[in-house]
Amino acid sequence: LRRIMEVQRENIDALIVVRDLDGLRNDQHQLALRKEFFRKVNASVNFSTRSSRRVDAPSRPRNFVRLLFIYELEVLFLADPQPFEEYFEVRLPRIPEPETVVEPKELLRTATYQGAEIYAEHHARHLLPKLDFNLLIEQLPSFTRFIKDLEAILKE
Repeated sequence: LRRIMEVQRENIDALIVVRDLDGLRNDQHQLALRKEFFRKVNASVNFSTRSSRRVDAPSRPRNFVRLLFIYELEVLFLADPQPFEEYFEVRLPRIPEPETVVEPKELLRTATYQGAEIYAEHHARHLLPKLDFNLLIEQLPSFTRFIKDLEAILKE
């Protein structure tokens, strides 16, 4: 939240923050915690007055910052395992509904345990840009909803 608070010094048109839910989609406690986090973010950002999409525009709801509801970011690597498999030289199991995996991060760590390098969160920043956008749309309903919300904002 501290990095986001630094953004408030600038006038921006849009802000996207992605955070793990740290719970499955039906985990109401974690969902409430994340919604409160995003409420605080929305309240702290100084959106550009040049933008018709600014938070204080009469037609704009206060929840301008969009949330990608995923249990853990690592679900993205289960939806499109190729970049992960190439980097770590492992084979991941094919999972028809990746968002139902209870411990995706642990699954990735276990898959890399015998290799030269064990998966850690810092690997995500190198692997995320290599993911296939279309596969994410196909495999992850939450990602599809996020993209549709984002497209609607950009059309305004």
